[in-house]
Amino acid sequence: MADFTQQPDYSATSGSSSSSSSSSHDMTSSGSMSMVFYTSTSTPLFSSSWSPSTLGQYVGVCVFLIVLCFIFRFLLAWKSVLEHGWKEGMKGKKVVVAVGLGDANGASKSETTSVVLKQKGWGGRPFRFSTELKRSCMTTLVAGTGYLIMLAVMTMNVGYFMSCLAGIFIGELAWGRFIEGGGH
Repeated sequence: MADFTQQPDYSATSGSSSSSSSSSHDMTSSGSMSMVFYTSTSTPLFSSSWSPSTLGQYVGVCVFLIVLCFIFRFLLAWKSVLEHGWKEGMKGKKVVVAVGLGDANGASKSETTSVVLKQKGWGGRPFRFSTELKRSCMTTLVAGTGYLIMLAVMTMNVGYFMSCLAGIFIGELAWGRFIEGGGH
């Protein structure tokens, strides 16, 4: 059975260990972070300056994580809705295509023609800076939020972990129907 009551030792040891009989696989005796879940109400989140010192502050951090995970699911849903709109907006659009024609002397003439886009497969959409810029910003925002959640889970604090799961659950209840393709 897992022991959730102990807090890991984050203090680094200076110099070499005085015990020569310690195993190289024993991470807790060498001062390294142990990889077990624990309960503590003073676990720092994202920086050492953001470390709750009271139970109320700890609950506040847990509520923050629930809201952050809820926002993460909202961002995934919003990105999916935007992607659908961009795809639908391109259907039936005319695109100007330059066709290079060569004459008998090897000189090229360019002719422009417009064609109607037909979706074939998952590719084939032309590059549009306005769309690609929005897509890149949304992807960066989603990735950044996901990385913050990952860092919270990596603290191995049970309360933080359960708060993240609760936020993902609530966010999926609210926004899951808008997310196409499984969305993380």
